[in-house]
Amino acid sequence: MNITHFDYDFSSESECDDCNHVHLENIQDRPFIYMTYFELDSDEEDILKLDNVQNNEKKILKDVITFKMLDLVKLTLRQWQLGNKTIPEIIVKKISKKSPKGFKYNFSSDYFNNVLIGKHKKVIFCSVIESTENRKRCILNLKKNNIRNTILSKEDYYKSLKKYKFVVSPEGIKIDCYTHYESLMCGCIPIIQRSKKIINTYHCCPILYTIDYSEISIDYLNKVYALMIDRFFDFSPLFLSKYK
Repeated sequence: MNITHFDYDFSSESECDDCNHVHLENIQDRPFIYMTYFELDSDEEDILKLDNVQNNEKKILKDVITFKMLDLVKLTLRQWQLGNKTIPEIIVKKISKKSPKGFKYNFSSDYFNNVLIGKHKKVIFCSVIESTENRKRCILNLKKNNIRNTILSKEDYYKSLKKYKFVVSPEGIKIDCYTHYESLMCGCIPIIQRSKKIINTYHCCPILYTIDYSEISIDYLNKVYALMIDRFFDFSPLFLSKYK
């Protein structure tokens, strides 16, 4: 079985010859979603049938690859949002060079259970401390599409995550940051600046990668969310046991 990685940039209907980009029709040239598909031998069974793929993807993927998810890829994003998380498996602060940064604070089990499951009815959450020039540029670019930054208390910040589909999560002093992990654990899709380090850390998790935050708009995010919500992902990079 061969593993193939794709960066989706949702711009056209052709496949690049010189890179692993698959372009999907009907969406403007926008940020990247990093996905992993698996090429099957002819005698292997498809777990994820082509009938379950969005119509605008099916025509392309039929010609590109026969695919399914490995056993590690256990849940759709929708299932992840609704399912109970194993609290002892949550990473609190970075535990190894390969692990995500984790949650910034260690909460009680009851508190974690309260903030990790929500309905995700709102589109985008932006609560970024403008601690670096990069983050200041990010906030300015988001304002171009009327996406405003709101600084909340710690309590309100964690209670808010579960209400949103996407969370703005630009890199800070370091490339990885707590919001990457916290938003994923709360069932959100973090919007992160594209980086090989982040791809290697969260490689099969639902992340929207961007180069320029001015690309982000509500209309675009709604289209991306429709493509991602019932797609299977591997959430194992988020759990403590992976790094022991």
